[in-house]
Amino acid sequence: TVHERHAIVDAATIAGLNIERLMNETTSAALVYGIMPKNVLPDVDKEPVNVVFIDVGHASTSCSAVSFVKGKLTVRATSVENSVGGRDFDETLVKHFAKEIEGKYKINIFSQQKPVLRMRAAAEKVKRVLSANQQAPLNVEMLMNDVDVSCMMERTQFEEIGDDLLHRFMQPVKRVMADSGLTLDKIFAVELIG
Repeated sequence: TVHERHAIVDAATIAGLNIERLMNETTSAALVYGIMPKNVLPDVDKEPVNVVFIDVGHASTSCSAVSFVKGKLTVRATSVENSVGGRDFDETLVKHFAKEIEGKYKINIFSQQKPVLRMRAAAEKVKRVLSANQQAPLNVEMLMNDVDVSCMMERTQFEEIGDDLLHRFMQPVKRVMADSGLTLDKIFAVELIG
């Protein structure tokens, strides 16, 4: 946010640092992408390579479309959605597992704070496992009332319960595509960050 950027500049000034330029995460990732030796970029007189960078943070999602030629990158468009991030996917999993656990083990995790916190940590692990696998187990020992709980989540099931979030997640991507004037056939790659 603008307030965070001002806070960073103020903190640097207090520390005696001179800020030359402050860039967001997607622009920073684009800079690294452009200098990676494995990425063969076209000459300046050729058509640029267009890459979309998506950063899914804890509480927000940002997206940038960047064009590359040798020695130069151009940020074509940037968009941020402050209402959807990784924590929203975690919370969707928590609610889903809470229903399943209540039916299976007769435990209401929302009646106490500690089981909810433990379930959030377990749900985040499930989400990370599902990013690379088709299914993920959820196992929490002594979640509540000395009861061990165990559940399983399929990636397709996760996509179904998080469908509304996926639509919200795509909003900054759609805005970037519209603002940049790029079409899908002009996108060389999509890089996910976070």
